[in-house]
Amino acid sequence: MLSLTGWGLFGLLAIIVLILRAIASHKNNGAKLAIGIFFLTAVDAFADLRVAIPLSVAQGNYFRVDIGKEGSPARAGEFLVRFCLVKCKEFKSFPAALNGWHTVLVPVAVDEQPQKANLKVFGDFEVWIGSIEIKKSDFPVARCVTIVKQPTAAAKQRRARELKILESIYANEILERYFDDDLKFAYPLAALEATSFFGEIRRKKLLGTRIKWSAYHNGVDFRAPEGTKIFAAESGVVRVAQNWLGSGNTVIMDHGHGLLSFYFHLSKIKVKEGQSVQRGGAIGLAGHSGNAQGSHLHFEIRLHQIPVNPHEFLGGTK
Repeated sequence: MLSLTGWGLFGLLAIIVLILRAIASHKNNGAKLAIGIFFLTAVDAFADLRVAIPLSVAQGNYFRVDIGKEGSPARAGEFLVRFCLVKCKEFKSFPAALNGWHTVLVPVAVDEQPQKANLKVFGDFEVWIGSIEIKKSDFPVARCVTIVKQPTAAAKQRRARELKILESIYANEILERYFDDDLKFAYPLAALEATSFFGEIRRKKLLGTRIKWSAYHNGVDFRAPEGTKIFAAESGVVRVAQNWLGSGNTVIMDHGHGLLSFYFHLSKIKVKEGQSVQRGGAIGLAGHSGNAQGSHLHFEIRLHQIPVNPHEFLGGTK
């Protein structure tokens, strides 16, 4: 982990004022005094904000930014992290278990280019500047080519409605935190046997045309015979309990602060939208609804809209 400190805005302003006064005085003694106070002020400015981040993160994973501030404990949402790749995204902090420290979880998409990414942390009057290296992940390539039928007008309209529901969920994050600091979820099945992994590159072809493309698998497929019980991987609120076009009977749970879990292709849904469910609670039965070929559970984790590797969270047991 890399631990550094940030500049204080008041300290920087004081530095500028002192330098200007020294220049205006045209006296060596005044300049020396200004330079001396410059370093003292800079030290004080650097002492307020403390940030810890990893040195690197792989494509399709996430990283955490731990932020501390000397003095009084931080208030909820006090810190803002700006993560800049092709575009800059901003994420608000939430209180961690450590007294006075805050945490921000930052997702890295599967298709982000390996690079050195810029990172800024903003406090009330401080800003910390750093970087993190994004490393390449070697995602497997599926052996088969999936033939996709041309969607009907009705199917397109239905999918558009589903995407609007997702956009509403993304835009209205629950600010209560249901997950622990270790971010280790319970198993969504009594036992996990993966049949298709996260990030797998799937080749597709539109039926009756020469149109071909590739898409990353956004979750993990687990073997689950018809009727196998499905459990909530973490406590949270049910945001979706509906039959959707491709994913069939679908449950989406919100664990707070932009962290969501998805459960696809169920044969039966046992929860309702708006219901609070505890970690390990039954939410449905496995099946092959939607476009599933054979009974299984597609399990997915999204952080601030971006799918990230579920295996990073599955450290617990039911």
